Amino acid sequence: MPEEKIAYRRLPGRTVGLISSCTLHLAEDHLLYAEQPWFYQMYTRFYFRDIQSIVISDSTAFVGMNIFLGGVFTLSTVLALLFFSNIPPLSYFIGVLALTFLILFIINLARGPTCKFAIQTRVNRKHIASLSRKRTAYRALPIIEQYIRAQQDARSQGELIDAARRDSMRSADTSSPGSPGPDEREANDPRSPDAV
Repeated sequence: MPEEKIAYRRLPGRTVGLISSCTLHLAEDHLLYAEQPWFYQMYTRFYFRDIQSIVISDSTAFVGMNIFLGGVFTLSTVLALLFFSNIPPLSYFIGVLALTFLILFIINLARGPTCKFAIQTRVNRKHIASLSRKRTAYRALPIIEQYIRAQQDARSQGELIDAARRDSMRSADTSSPGSPGPDEREANDPRSPDAV
């Protein structure tokens, strides 16, 4: 019998590097975190019933990238102006480099502040790189939270129902008319000193 194919929905956020990418996908009862470093893929599943908390904390990467990109842009612009009269070809090359870093600086500003998004389970805490921007993280959080609440509320209700059934069965066994009471069981016990 063929296995049933799981339908996944990709959540907002995607991290793309030079040789790697990360995405987070949503299924009915779990999250699937896909990492593709180099030329292979790694998958991590987080079942909603096992998730204990989701932690979003501030990150200094946004400020650090702005300082780096802005600094390189400023330095490249100064060098391009210095070499403009003496070595025009080198000045043009440095100018293109400065323009590239300016574009990256603007893109980083447009994407907004960074954060650290982590999923805590009973086993460990996993950092989700695809949700490293606050804007994206807070877009995905309500979707994930809705599924977690649905799964864990259903599980809690099921556990309460099972506990109630066990209590009712225990009460029925204790109050059964054919079953001896505690005094009768003690009297019929051969080890009891009152047994005949």
